[in-house]
Amino acid sequence: MKVELLAPAGSYESMVAAYSAGADAVYIGGAKFGARAFADNLDTEQMKKAIDYAHIRGRKLYLTVNTLLKQKETEELYDYLLPFYREGLDAVIVQDFGVFQMVREAFPDMDLHASTQMTVTGVRGAAWLQERGASRVVTARELSMEEIRKIHEQVPVEIESFVHGALCFCYSGQCLLSSMIGGRSGNRGRCAQPCRLPYQLYEEDSLLSRDPYLMSPKDMCTLDLIPELVESGIYSFKMEGRMKKPEYTAGITSVYRKYIDQYLNDGKENFMVRPEDRSLLMDLYNRGGFSQGYYQQHNGKDMMSMQRPNHWGTEAAKMISAGRETKWKALEDLNIRDVLELRSAKEKREYTLSQNVAKGAVFSMKTGNGREKNGMLLYRTRNEKLISEIRKTYLDNPYKVGIDGELLLQKKCAAQLQIRYRDIYVSVSGGEVQSAQKRPLEEKDVRKQISKLGQTEFKWEKLQIRMDEGIFLPVQELNELRRKAIEELTEAILQKERKCQNRILQTREKPETQKQTDALFITAQAERREQLEEILVCNKIRRVCLSSLLYPSEEAFLGQASEDVKRCRESGKESWYVMPWIFREEKRNYFLHMEKCRHILEQFDGILVKNLEEIQYLQQISYCGKIALDHNMYIWNREAVSFWQKEKIDWMTLPVELTDQEMRPLSSARREMIVYGYAPLMVTAQCFQKNTTGCRKKRKILHLKDRKGKYFPIKNDCSFCYNILYNSTVTELADQSRSISQIAPESVRLSFTIEDARQTREVLCRYTEVFAEHKNVESPSSDFTRGHLKRGVE
Repeated sequence: MKVELLAPAGSYESMVAAYSAGADAVYIGGAKFGARAFADNLDTEQMKKAIDYAHIRGRKLYLTVNTLLKQKETEELYDYLLPFYREGLDAVIVQDFGVFQMVREAFPDMDLHASTQMTVTGVRGAAWLQERGASRVVTARELSMEEIRKIHEQVPVEIESFVHGALCFCYSGQCLLSSMIGGRSGNRGRCAQPCRLPYQLYEEDSLLSRDPYLMSPKDMCTLDLIPELVESGIYSFKMEGRMKKPEYTAGITSVYRKYIDQYLNDGKENFMVRPEDRSLLMDLYNRGGFSQGYYQQHNGKDMMSMQRPNHWGTEAAKMISAGRETKWKALEDLNIRDVLELRSAKEKREYTLSQNVAKGAVFSMKTGNGREKNGMLLYRTRNEKLISEIRKTYLDNPYKVGIDGELLLQKKCAAQLQIRYRDIYVSVSGGEVQSAQKRPLEEKDVRKQISKLGQTEFKWEKLQIRMDEGIFLPVQELNELRRKAIEELTEAILQKERKCQNRILQTREKPETQKQTDALFITAQAERREQLEEILVCNKIRRVCLSSLLYPSEEAFLGQASEDVKRCRESGKESWYVMPWIFREEKRNYFLHMEKCRHILEQFDGILVKNLEEIQYLQQISYCGKIALDHNMYIWNREAVSFWQKEKIDWMTLPVELTDQEMRPLSSARREMIVYGYAPLMVTAQCFQKNTTGCRKKRKILHLKDRKGKYFPIKNDCSFCYNILYNSTVTELADQSRSISQIAPESVRLSFTIEDARQTREVLCRYTEVFAEHKNVESPSSDFTRGHLKRGVE
């Protein structure tokens, strides 16, 4: 059984540390297109050096190209990847379907890994990607072991899953929170982590929780689950942490290496995690302890760190005497230069320890300001001894490759050094061995010279020396023989991995732009019944998108959907069904009755999908109607448009993070643009209601209040068990008709979410005046945003 341990690296030093600590592979970012824009990413020469470093050690290196690319950037992609491909890069990790297509076509023999930001949540999505060329799928963090097991059993694709580190509150790839409120997009590797800020949760005027960090999950630790995770089919155990220091990378890698090997060597029955290794991980980083992620539960408050969003540390000392110079009892061994933190409700103070203190010992420290009380705790947030030991073990002494050698020194023959590394064998010859005139060579002197591997990547495991007596060879000849042999061995190792690429990826032709008609096709999307009623009586609306949120249960869908379709037709409108945001295997309650559902779905004029599982599901039931992509199925470039056109997608929704200028290259027939609505900022498996007042299995609207007094609406979709967080301000583009006409979409969409009947009616009137009657209107005086139409994201 083979399991890959995959470590994060935000710098070259972190990569070296990861391999030294036992990583089989490392994922790392280059100068462009990686989802950690603020890491110490590698330039071209550093990346090539990193690829060689990995391959000399028999390890792998994966490059993150897991951001969405704007059109101009796709023109740089081939030249960016080509030197890494030639050097032997093992794989690229991709989110953008345009990038997916370009890499598959330009570098067909390089492995392509589908990023967790593609939000793969089941068998269907994994199979769909594998059929189109993905060699590996990085599963959504929210999957259970059973869901992963089904993928493993039914899809011939490598499975990579996160096993340690930070958890995003939102499904990866579905988050626009940082983008919309601060302009730093997670889809571009620039997330500002607003989810780690304090918020208040309200139901109408009632405060539901006093916990401030309602969107801050604990870090994940799955040491105890290693046997079950391996047996579920996970091939690559992925650890998170590209923004953390090399010591963190080395520390977590060494612990997971230890326990993966323990399971593989000794079996499940002898598997046991030692307390000191848990403590090591806690010391390195934890947020109020760890959770085991979503592998054994769908969500829950015990997965959250609602009191503190960053490193919690460990309980280090307890106050036993308050005063100007307080006395403390050590709860664990403490070390000089450890960082300790004293916490109260109003403040946090840090202190650096000036002495070593044994567990149980009493020590004094000036921390008093008159408000301390006996029983207060000091938390250690930096274990200086642990950090120093990790650095000494893994960073100061990088892992070197063990090689076997044989040196032959025979009179009147050329000196010969043979080296073997795995299945690679090199033999080099030097100067002729002479008879000694004075002092003959001794074996210890020869061994000393040949053993000087110094700054090379190698160390001798075995070095056999066969030499005649009474011989002589100059020291410089021995040194040159060693240097030449190591050089040839290095080249032989790397040559096995390097590739040749001479052809150039052809530039894809720009799709033809359809000339815009005088009146745009206007779509309205409804999530509430009162919105639908207003839409049906508005004769300028030509297409109605009926959200899955309109139907609170399977019975409601089966009983009401057909009637809704009929009413749309009677009012002269197309009817499209909007699939759920997340389509998990065990939550497909609406669609268990496949024949009934197929019959109902085929009554609609088309289906608007939000994820890969839904596309594959529609293919599975032989759905013959039209299929469109919502805005979260990103099309940031013409290559992505081309990809989806090949998939016979009927129309696509333009992305909400691009400017009008950036959308123009995408404008052609069958594009729809959202011009009104509260943008969905997050889709999360966590439930605000459950984590605060308990699960009620009842849909309602809550509000999240931020530090600036903004209120963000939240809907809980109990049918599919996820929450949707909407923007606090509505996107209004009624006064931007000129910019929209230059983008040239075929249709525009009004996306109704929390509006009541009156608000819906007012919006319909305003936008039909603009796009159907060509009138100029002013945007409402109330708070609104134009989204990224003019500002965009970096």
